[in-house]
Amino acid sequence: MQTTVADQIIQVIEYLGQKFGIAIDWSAENVLPLAQTLMERIARWCIAENVFFVALSLVGLIVGIIIFSISAQKLPKLDSYDEDEHEYRATLYIGGIIIFVIIGIAGAIGLCVNTYHLVQSICFPELAVFEYIQSFMGK
Repeated sequence: MQTTVADQIIQVIEYLGQKFGIAIDWSAENVLPLAQTLMERIARWCIAENVFFVALSLVGLIVGIIIFSISAQKLPKLDSYDEDEHEYRATLYIGGIIIFVIIGIAGAIGLCVNTYHLVQSICFPELAVFEYIQSFMGK
């Protein structure tokens, strides 16, 4: 027997209902309020998830800047004649720049992507719900 898109949607809704702990009564008067409640919960979840990742990206950027400023303070002085000290400070400086670049790029990309998804989830929560359900359709 061939399954239709409607059957697949019902299967996805039942699966999501189980994940959120909602028992589904498929009578006509109960389906619409249940679907609305489920959509609200999914939309809130998407918004909360994006807020978390925006905050995590900001923390990454701040940590990267702090590491860079600490390593910049360890930059070798030109009037220093101690070779070991000079190499140690140069290594710290170069390592700090590399860490700053890696964390900074990851934080900037994460900030841009998650801010976009956050605004999208707030302004158009139906799309976030659609994408969330669509991710289960492939399984």
